[in-house]
Amino acid sequence: MVPASLASLALAASLLPTPPALPDEDGAAGAAPPRPAQAEGPASVVEPAPVAPAPARPADDDRAEGGAEPAKREPAAADAEPADGATGEALVPAPPGGDRPIVQRPRRKKKAKKRRRHRALPKGHPDCGGRVPIYEHVVSAGEHLGLIAGKYGVRRADLVALNKNLRDPDLIHPGQRVRVCPEILPRVHTRIDYVVQPGDNLAKIAASYKMTVEELLEMQGERVPDPNRILVGQKLQIWIEGPVLPAFRPFDRDFDGEMLAGG
Repeated sequence: MVPASLASLALAASLLPTPPALPDEDGAAGAAPPRPAQAEGPASVVEPAPVAPAPARPADDDRAEGGAEPAKREPAAADAEPADGATGEALVPAPPGGDRPIVQRPRRKKKAKKRRRHRALPKGHPDCGGRVPIYEHVVSAGEHLGLIAGKYGVRRADLVALNKNLRDPDLIHPGQRVRVCPEILPRVHTRIDYVVQPGDNLAKIAASYKMTVEELLEMQGERVPDPNRILVGQKLQIWIEGPVLPAFRPFDRDFDGEMLAGG
């Protein structure tokens, strides 16, 4: 029986590398020498040497050797802020589960509306409640208080209360003055003397001045006793209505195209 020390030596020798063959005198490589036979007996098991584990790689690929701080990553083009003159839209990260970022547009500032300044009306006559000045209407032929009141948008009773000097409200004369607090502001009236031409009639003349036959007859008084008969060469008195009287223009709500506030 072979001792254990000899068996170990035989096993170690078998593990040694085989030396290269030496060339013989003819230049050819000779055969390798035969290995010594292993002795029979129980072989000893050689345990492999423990292998040291490899060092762990840092989690950040950008971390340099020697524990240096990782290099800063430049922001992507989509995350960069817009330059001057760009649209001003900012990209907001997509919510969980979203597949595209949300575009957030800047809010536009609302322009403040300019308040329109209103001009205050001047004070009128105390007898008119301060609303308007008093106007004195000159009575024409054929006029009465009801007709005059209708021209200025007031009631006949208002004229009677304002003109206490009238002895008989039902009897007024041409040329007499009647005080009025006009709701319909008085206007400039221009008198025209129209000469009747051949083929004229009252309806034709009234239409040419954009008035009714009744209005034309009221202007004539007793000059036309028969409305169905006018003579060629006869003169008719026609009043053309113009703008509001200058003294009443500040009280005109449509004056200068502005609505005026009372003051």
